[in-house]
Amino acid sequence: MNPAKPFEFILVRFAVVGFLNTIFGYFLGVLLYMWFVDYLDAYIISAMAGFISIGFSLMLQRKFVFFSKESLKRDLYRGFIVYGVVVIFAALIFKVLIDIAKVDIFLTQAIVIAQSWIFSYFLLSRFAFSNRLAKDD
Repeated sequence: MNPAKPFEFILVRFAVVGFLNTIFGYFLGVLLYMWFVDYLDAYIISAMAGFISIGFSLMLQRKFVFFSKESLKRDLYRGFIVYGVVVIFAALIFKVLIDIAKVDIFLTQAIVIAQSWIFSYFLLSRFAFSNRLAKDD
Protein backbone atom coordinates (compact mmCIF):
# COMPACT_ATOMS: atom_id res chain seq x y z
CA MET A 1 0.00 0.00 0.00
CA ASN A 2 1.24 3.43 -0.91
CA PRO A 3 1.89 5.35 2.36
CA ALA A 4 0.53 8.55 0.76
CA LYS A 5 -2.80 6.92 -0.23
CA PRO A 6 -4.72 7.80 2.96
CA PHE A 7 -3.92 11.47 2.34
CA GLU A 8 -5.93 11.34 -0.88
CA PHE A 9 -9.10 11.53 1.24
CA ILE A 10 -10.28 14.94 2.37
CA LEU A 11 -11.36 13.80 5.84
CA VAL A 12 -7.94 12.29 6.52
CA ARG A 13 -6.23 15.51 5.46
CA PHE A 14 -8.71 17.54 7.49
CA ALA A 15 -8.06 15.36 10.54
CA VAL A 16 -4.26 15.61 10.24
CA VAL A 17 -4.30 19.38 9.73
CA GLY A 18 -6.91 19.67 12.46
CA PHE A 19 -4.75 17.63 14.82
CA LEU A 20 -1.80 19.97 14.27
CA ASN A 21 -3.98 23.03 14.75
CA THR A 22 -5.62 21.43 17.79
CA ILE A 23 -2.30 20.95 19.54
CA PHE A 24 -1.46 24.57 18.83
CA GLY A 25 -4.91 25.84 19.88
CA TYR A 26 -5.18 23.69 23.00
CA PHE A 27 -1.92 24.84 24.51
CA LEU A 28 -2.49 28.41 23.40
CA GLY A 29 -5.91 28.41 25.11
CA VAL A 30 -4.56 26.94 28.34
CA LEU A 31 -1.56 29.29 28.40
CA LEU A 32 -3.65 32.38 27.74
CA TYR A 33 -6.08 31.30 30.47
CA MET A 34 -3.26 30.80 32.95
CA TRP A 35 -1.67 34.14 32.06
CA PHE A 36 -4.84 36.24 31.98
CA VAL A 37 -7.34 34.54 34.32
CA ASP A 38 -6.88 37.29 36.92
CA TYR A 39 -7.30 40.09 34.38
CA LEU A 40 -9.80 38.99 31.75
CA ASP A 41 -13.08 37.11 31.59
CA ALA A 42 -12.95 33.50 30.35
CA TYR A 43 -15.04 34.52 27.33
CA ILE A 44 -12.41 37.07 26.24
CA ILE A 45 -9.52 34.66 26.85
CA SER A 46 -11.16 31.98 24.73
CA ALA A 47 -11.94 34.42 21.94
CA MET A 48 -8.31 35.62 21.92
CA ALA A 49 -7.02 32.05 21.65
CA GLY A 50 -9.46 31.29 18.87
CA PHE A 51 -8.64 34.32 16.76
CA ILE A 52 -4.89 33.80 17.10
CA SER A 53 -5.32 30.25 15.81
CA ILE A 54 -7.47 31.26 12.83
CA GLY A 55 -4.71 32.44 10.52
CA PHE A 56 -2.64 29.33 11.15
CA SER A 57 -5.59 27.05 10.56
CA LEU A 58 -6.91 28.75 7.42
CA MET A 59 -3.59 28.63 5.65
CA LEU A 60 -3.14 24.94 6.42
CA GLN A 61 -6.71 24.09 5.38
CA ARG A 62 -6.47 26.10 2.17
CA LYS A 63 -3.17 24.55 1.08
CA PHE A 64 -3.33 20.95 2.31
CA VAL A 65 -7.02 20.07 2.66
CA PHE A 66 -9.21 21.91 0.17
CA PHE A 67 -6.60 22.84 -2.48
CA SER A 68 -8.43 26.08 -3.15
CA LYS A 69 -7.76 27.83 -6.44
CA GLU A 70 -9.67 30.98 -5.47
CA SER A 71 -7.92 34.18 -4.52
CA LEU A 72 -6.23 34.24 -1.14
CA LYS A 73 -8.28 37.32 -0.24
CA ARG A 74 -11.59 35.54 -0.94
CA ASP A 75 -10.58 32.41 0.93
CA LEU A 76 -9.36 34.34 3.94
CA TYR A 77 -12.47 36.52 4.00
CA ARG A 78 -14.82 33.53 3.91
CA GLY A 79 -12.59 31.54 6.24
CA PHE A 80 -12.57 34.30 8.82
CA ILE A 81 -16.36 34.44 8.67
CA VAL A 82 -16.51 30.69 9.28
CA TYR A 83 -14.01 30.79 12.10
CA GLY A 84 -15.67 33.88 13.56
CA VAL A 85 -18.88 31.89 13.93
CA VAL A 86 -16.97 28.88 15.29
CA VAL A 87 -15.01 31.00 17.79
CA ILE A 88 -18.09 32.82 19.08
CA PHE A 89 -19.89 29.51 19.57
CA ALA A 90 -16.81 27.96 21.22
CA ALA A 91 -16.32 30.97 23.49
CA LEU A 92 -19.92 30.73 24.69
CA ILE A 93 -19.46 27.03 25.48
CA PHE A 94 -16.17 27.83 27.23
CA LYS A 95 -17.82 30.56 29.33
CA VAL A 96 -20.68 28.27 30.39
CA LEU A 97 -18.39 25.36 31.25
CA ILE A 98 -15.84 27.47 33.18
CA ASP A 99 -18.02 30.06 34.90
CA ILE A 100 -21.35 28.29 35.36
CA ALA A 101 -20.65 24.55 35.37
CA LYS A 102 -17.19 24.99 37.01
CA VAL A 103 -15.61 22.39 34.73
CA ASP A 104 -11.82 22.05 34.86
CA ILE A 105 -9.93 24.14 32.27
CA PHE A 106 -8.27 21.09 30.68
CA LEU A 107 -11.55 19.24 30.12
CA THR A 108 -13.30 22.43 29.03
CA GLN A 109 -10.69 23.15 26.38
CA ALA A 110 -10.91 19.57 25.08
CA ILE A 111 -14.73 19.79 24.80
CA VAL A 112 -14.55 23.13 23.00
CA ILE A 113 -11.99 21.79 20.54
CA ALA A 114 -14.01 18.64 19.76
CA GLN A 115 -17.18 20.54 18.85
CA SER A 116 -15.12 23.02 16.86
CA TRP A 117 -13.69 20.28 14.62
CA ILE A 118 -17.13 19.12 13.51
CA PHE A 119 -18.59 22.60 13.07
CA SER A 120 -15.46 23.83 11.23
CA TYR A 121 -15.43 21.04 8.66
CA PHE A 122 -19.09 21.51 7.84
CA LEU A 123 -18.80 25.28 7.38
CA LEU A 124 -15.42 25.27 5.62
CA SER A 125 -16.45 22.63 3.11
CA ARG A 126 -19.86 24.18 2.41
CA PHE A 127 -19.00 27.89 2.50
CA ALA A 128 -15.35 28.93 2.68
CA PHE A 129 -13.86 26.41 0.25
CA SER A 130 -16.99 25.30 -1.58
CA ASN A 131 -15.34 26.05 -4.94
CA ARG A 132 -12.91 23.14 -4.75
CA LEU A 133 -13.29 20.01 -6.83
CA ALA A 134 -15.09 17.47 -4.69
CA LYS A 135 -13.40 14.25 -5.73
CA ASP A 136 -13.68 12.23 -2.54
CA ASP A 137 -16.39 13.62 -0.25
